[in-house]
Amino acid sequence: MAAVLSDPAPHTLIGGTADTPQTLRSRRQRMTAGSPAPAVSWLDWVIQLRDMPCPTGTVQATVSLAEHSSTAEIGLGGGNPLAA
Repeated sequence: MAAVLSDPAPHTLIGGTADTPQTLRSRRQRMTAGSPAPAVSWLDWVIQLRDMPCPTGTVQATVSLAEHSSTAEIGLGGGNPLAA
């Protein structure tokens, strides 16, 4: 997944620069440890197209639970699966 997300090509459209594979791996380690807040859950899925042999992106959600409501923030990250 780090190789796909570190591809600089998508950034020609969205701006910014791609993180290095090592930066992405470090971020993944922090995310898999989970949120330090008990009422917040971090969810993460890898996207893989059926016709592709490797991942193509990720979907993340941060879910916050409150007494009478819940909130979810969703993000999508994609890259070039051929970069992997």
